Amino acid sequence: MIHLSEKPWIVGKEFLRMDSWEKAFGKAKYTADYFIDGLLYVKVVRSEYTHAFIKGIDISGAVRKSGLVKVLTAKDVPGVNDVGFFLPDQPVLCSDKVRYLGDGVALVVGQSMEDAAEGAELVKVDYEPLPGIFDPREARKPESIKIHEKGNVIDYHKVRKGDVKKGFDESEVVVENEYRTGSADHAYIEPEVALAIPEHDGITVIGSLQCPFAVELACRKVLGNTVKNVRIVQAATGGGFGGKEDSPNEYCARAALSAVLTRKPVLINHTRRESMIGHPKRHPSIIRRKMGASKDGLIKAVEAEIISDGGAYASLTPRVLFSMALCVSGPYVVPNVKVDAWSMYTNNTPSGAFRGFGKPQAFFAAESQMDEMARELGLDPVDFRLKNILRLGTRTASDQLLEESVGLEQTLLKAAKESGWKTKREEYAKQSGTKRRGIGVACVHHGTSLGPLGVDTGSAIVSILPNGKVIIKTGITDYGQGSHTGFAQLVAEVLGAPFENISVPLPDTEHVLDSGPTVASRSMFMGGNAVKMAAEKIRAKLNLIASELFGCSEKEVVCRDGLVYSTRNPSKSITFENLVIKCVEKGINLTETAWFHNKFISWDAEKGQGHPWISYSFATHIAEVEVDTETGRVKVLRYFGAHDAGKIINPLLLKGQVYGAIVQGIGYALFEEVIQRDGKILNPTFMDYYIPTIGDVPEIIPIFVEEECKFGPFGLKGIAEVPIEPVLGAIGNAISNAIGVPMRSTPFTLEKVYSAIRRGS
Repeated sequence: MIHLSEKPWIVGKEFLRMDSWEKAFGKAKYTADYFIDGLLYVKVVRSEYTHAFIKGIDISGAVRKSGLVKVLTAKDVPGVNDVGFFLPDQPVLCSDKVRYLGDGVALVVGQSMEDAAEGAELVKVDYEPLPGIFDPREARKPESIKIHEKGNVIDYHKVRKGDVKKGFDESEVVVENEYRTGSADHAYIEPEVALAIPEHDGITVIGSLQCPFAVELACRKVLGNTVKNVRIVQAATGGGFGGKEDSPNEYCARAALSAVLTRKPVLINHTRRESMIGHPKRHPSIIRRKMGASKDGLIKAVEAEIISDGGAYASLTPRVLFSMALCVSGPYVVPNVKVDAWSMYTNNTPSGAFRGFGKPQAFFAAESQMDEMARELGLDPVDFRLKNILRLGTRTASDQLLEESVGLEQTLLKAAKESGWKTKREEYAKQSGTKRRGIGVACVHHGTSLGPLGVDTGSAIVSILPNGKVIIKTGITDYGQGSHTGFAQLVAEVLGAPFENISVPLPDTEHVLDSGPTVASRSMFMGGNAVKMAAEKIRAKLNLIASELFGCSEKEVVCRDGLVYSTRNPSKSITFENLVIKCVEKGINLTETAWFHNKFISWDAEKGQGHPWISYSFATHIAEVEVDTETGRVKVLRYFGAHDAGKIINPLLLKGQVYGAIVQGIGYALFEEVIQRDGKILNPTFMDYYIPTIGDVPEIIPIFVEEECKFGPFGLKGIAEVPIEPVLGAIGNAISNAIGVPMRSTPFTLEKVYSAIRRGS
C-alpha cells in the first residue's frame, strides 16, 4: 500500500466540472455539430399500427423521388436483424410484424433532411392489423394473444424471507392497498442523434449515448461480415437519465447500416416527436402491497405483487423488475417477506432504463403504505420508521446482512430536525381554510452498482506524459453527472498531480477498455475504483524514484499539489513535472491499466434470497407542500434531501445531482405522464408533456451524511439515482397529510388531488 497524505488535499473539495466552460460558451461539440462533406440524412418509416403483420412494403414511389439516395428494409440487413439490449427480441427494422407505433419498417436516405422526410411519406406498407394489448394485466391472461412467440411474460422475479403467513398471523394490524405509477419520458435536452462515417476498414459511429460498447456490439451484430472494424465514439451528450442506455443500440445501428450500404456519411437526428414516440419510457406499474405490524409498531410481514408494463420490447426490463422486487419491502427490517414481480409485453411504447431504475415506483408503494400503517397505529410517521429502519447488523428483505456503512438513521434524524418535522405536524393538524399545508417523509436504500444480473467490471488506463500531463481513459461516459471530474480528483489525490494537469477524453471504443454500462449510479464506484488502482500503480513507481533522490524509504514520500517531498526532510523536494522527467530518463513506463471486478455479490433466483449488492446508499426526504382544496393544485414549498452516499468526493457536483434529481422527481410526482391510449402517445411534444419550470422549483435543502464504504474509492458510494427515488413517496405523503386522504396513484395531478379531496369530504 502506498503512502498517501494523512488528510486528502483534493478529495472532498469543490471543483467545477471539467467541461463546464466549453458547454457554457457553446464550444462543446455535440453529434449534430459535426459537419462532413457529402453528408446524407436518414428518416425512419414508422408503423401505422400498434400490432400488425407486414404483408408487403412498396418502396417504388420513394425510389423515383429526386434527392433520394436509398431506401432500406429488413431484407437489406446483412447481419442479424436484432438490437435488443438483453433479449434478442427487437429488430432494427421490422420484417414480418410490428408491435408498437414507434417500430421502424424502413430507412429512407436522402441528400437533405427534407428529401428523406418526403421520401418516407412515399413508402407504402401493406399491413394486416392484429388485436392489441395495452394493459399488462390483460397480457397475463392465458387466453391473450401472444405479442412475441415466447409469450407475453418478459421476466419474473421473486423475493422470499421467513414465513409470510406466520408473520401475518402474528400481526395485530394489517393494511392492504393497490398503488399505481404512470409512464414518464426522460425529456433530455438533446434528442437521439447518431453520425455514421464509412472508413477504409470499417465504420465509425459518433453518437449521443451512454454505453459505447453495447452500441458497438449491436452494430457488429446488424452489420455482420460487411465491415472489419466498428468504432463507437461518444460525443458531448445533452442528457441521458437512462434513456440513452438502450435506444442508441437502435438508432446508431440504423445509422451504421445506412452508411455502410451507401458508402457515405449519414446522420440520424430525431425530432422531439420522433424521440417521444420511439424511445423507451419509465415503466408504468401496478403494485398490490400488504403489510402487517404489531400494535407497538414493529413490522411483521410484507407481501407484494408487482405487474409492470414492459411495452413492445424487453429493453432493460429484466433488471428494472429485479430492482423493483428487491426494494418494494422498503428500507426496513421485515422478518417475513414474499414478493412476486412480473413484467409483461404490451403493444405500448417500450419501457426501459430511467433514473432510479424501478425504485421510485417500488418506494412509492412502500412509503405510502408506511404512512397508512402509521395512521392505523396512531404513530408519528417518523417515529414509526425509526422503529423499523435498517441499521448496522440488520438484514434486508433478501436476508443480506448489513455489516458496514449504514447511515439511514442519521439521514432520517437530520432531515426531521432540519425540517422542523414535529412542530409542523402539530401545526398542520390544526389548520383550516382552502389552502392546506402538509409535510411528508420517505426513506430509501439503493444498491451500489449493477447487482447480480450483469458482469460488473470497471476499467481504466492512466498515463503520465513526459510533460507532466495526465490522461485518464475509461469506457465510463459522462453525460452530465460529472464523473470525469471526479475521476480527475481521484487521480490528482493519488498522484499528487495538479488538478489542471489532468484530462479525461470522451470514450472511444478504439482507445478505451470496456468499463461496462454507465448506469446504476456505478460510474464513480466501479470506474473510480479502476482509476484509483491504475493511479496507485503509477504512484508506486514515482515513490521509488523519489525515494532514491531523497535517500528515504518509499513510504516517506509525499506527493501533494504538484510537489513531491520526504516526510523525513521536507526541505528535499522536487516538482511533480520534474519527477516525471526523471522517470522518463530512466525509461520507466508511466502508463498503467487496472480492472475492478465486483465479486462480493450473490443471488439465488430460486430461493429469492442473496447478497445482491456490494453496499447501499441511503436517503430520507421530507417535502412540505401547499394544496389548494378548491382546485387540487399542489405547490411544493420546501424540500429536504438527506443522503448517505459515503465519502463525498466533490460537494458541488453532489449538490448538483441532488438538486437536479429532486426537480426531476417533482415533475414525475405532480404532472409528468406519457399518456397512451390504445398504444398511441397523445402528448408527444413539450406542448402537452409538461416538465418543471423554474416556477415549480422549491427551496431545496441538501443534507449529507458520510458513512464511508470500505469497498469504494476513498469510501464513496453511488448517488446519481438516489435523490429521485424518495420523491414520489415524500410528496404523496405530504399531500395526504394536507388533505387527510391517501394518494395511491401518480402523478398527483389537479384532477386526482381534487377527486381525492371530494371523496374524503
